[in-house]
Amino acid sequence: MAVISGTQGSVTYNGTAGTLVGGIKTWSLDVAAAELDASNFGSTWRLTDSGIKEWSGSFEGNYDDTDAQQTTMWTNLIGGIKAVLLFGMGSADYFHGTAVITGH
Repeated sequence: MAVISGTQGSVTYNGTAGTLVGGIKTWSLDVAAAELDASNFGSTWRLTDSGIKEWSGSFEGNYDDTDAQQTTMWTNLIGGIKAVLLFGMGSADYFHGTAVITGH
């Protein structure tokens, strides 16, 4: 496994090049899968299967009212608008998905 330095992180909002969120210092990402009970009549041992997956993430930084992406996130929070978020680990490695902003 390659070592990933924490110095190249980034958060991109709306999923396009050049839309880095300014002032971000840290981010975290949680990924999980539900465990489903697949047992039936006659089972003597619990059987399980993988269920629906989910993820959530957060990031922290310094507020900058001149940063266009921070302003857009606030507008989308108030309007309940979804957007694509990219949690970057370097120039080419990132996690991404469609997100609803739930706090600012």
